[in-house]
Amino acid sequence: MPLTASSPTRFHTLQNISIILLSAIFAPLCTLVAILSHIISPFTKTSRHIERHRQWRKISSSTFRPRTVLVTGIGTDKGLMLARAFYRAGHCVIGADFEPYYIPVAGHFSKSMEDAEAAEVIERETKCRAIQFSPSLTSTLQEELSFIKHTRNLGLNVPNTHIITSEMEVLRILYPSPPDLSSTKPQAQDEQYTIKPVNPDDPNTTLLPLPSFQETQSHIRHLNPAPSHPFILQQFTPGQEYLTHSLILQGTLKAFVACPSPSSHITHFAPLYSTSALSLAMQTYTSEYARKTGLTITGHLSLTFLIADAIANNEESHFGVSATEIQHLMTKIYAISCSPRVHASTILLSDSSEDLAEIYLSLLPGHEPPGIANGHRDPQQIVVPSPAIEGYYFLGYDVLNLVCMPFLKVLKWETGIRTMVQCWLLFAGHVLFWREAMWEFWDPWPWWFTYVVYWPLMFGVRLWEGKGSGEVSTGEMTSAK
Repeated sequence: MPLTASSPTRFHTLQNISIILLSAIFAPLCTLVAILSHIISPFTKTSRHIERHRQWRKISSSTFRPRTVLVTGIGTDKGLMLARAFYRAGHCVIGADFEPYYIPVAGHFSKSMEDAEAAEVIERETKCRAIQFSPSLTSTLQEELSFIKHTRNLGLNVPNTHIITSEMEVLRILYPSPPDLSSTKPQAQDEQYTIKPVNPDDPNTTLLPLPSFQETQSHIRHLNPAPSHPFILQQFTPGQEYLTHSLILQGTLKAFVACPSPSSHITHFAPLYSTSALSLAMQTYTSEYARKTGLTITGHLSLTFLIADAIANNEESHFGVSATEIQHLMTKIYAISCSPRVHASTILLSDSSEDLAEIYLSLLPGHEPPGIANGHRDPQQIVVPSPAIEGYYFLGYDVLNLVCMPFLKVLKWETGIRTMVQCWLLFAGHVLFWREAMWEFWDPWPWWFTYVVYWPLMFGVRLWEGKGSGEVSTGEMTSAK
């Protein structure tokens, strides 16, 4: 069972020590792999392509203008991927991130980084362009209630959502027709709702209505909604969640990826086929969202969709759909939240990294004519994941949760050998057919530093300070919840 902030301190201490020891055990193997990769990579096709491409653009391309690009968050897989993308496209990359306790982040050791401080670059450059929505739009999108209201005003599909400040408001919505007060038997309702506090720090969520009116009323009375203690009542749709990430430049969708939401932590990403009906519906929804919000907006838009199980299962493998079918499908999908920043699922665009870099830089005035940098690629074409990609995983997380934890559970008689073997086979499938999110054969040292140095040091700091264990998913560490 995963530890939480309320778990005994001794369990957190034991877990931190175990992770440090595990890193020490695998350190020689990780070091050997990184050294061999460093030695062999100059002779590989990918490395030769990157170096020749950068050299050609500097010497032979009359239209190429190398840019200095500042990428923040290089301690995460998404920041590292973007830094590598701009490097591959021939540009100078400056990385920035928080380094608590003066422990360098993994991106600091990437081949794509230049030796310069972000503050100095920002002071020297006077014509920078930031890929970020305005503060007001960012605030609107990242707050659940304002996002739902804004999306509804755009005429796009969202769940029915209400702000509740009294008991009677809840009952009127849950019971549009008078309930049978004399009956204690379950009373079926056409719609179900979840109720949760507006305060995001309070995770309690309840599905309503309860079997009887009396139980429902009693529960709402216990919650005691009031103007000073409001709740969110939102239509409940049993289904699957999907994560999306998109790049919006001047109100136009330029890059898009969609994938099923991981069941627990954000540690596995498997993209939907970009030509499937479901992916196209979410892509069209996102494009409409950007266009209707404003033709001047520029930034990252990561929408989370909720889709009924039957629709999701059918439309994931439905291809060759018409525009009319896509518009119809858009009425059956619900956007439930938004993150107006780069999402970890952007790692799925790694195979299209050079195209992605040039799309970012097309925002700059006087940049290269469309198509010059990337083989005369159609500038109107949206960058999507390569169909050859099975998915991305994080090796350290998989070793802990698919190898070590199932083995320990078998020793404690908490699970069977069959379940352990299934977990091990899943791990083997990831290693053989998926891609490690931070690993690149031509740039191995960020991956090595993460698992051999960064994790042990950060968990060691937590031991020294007597803090609980941390959660590591996409290369960054947060406190256990």
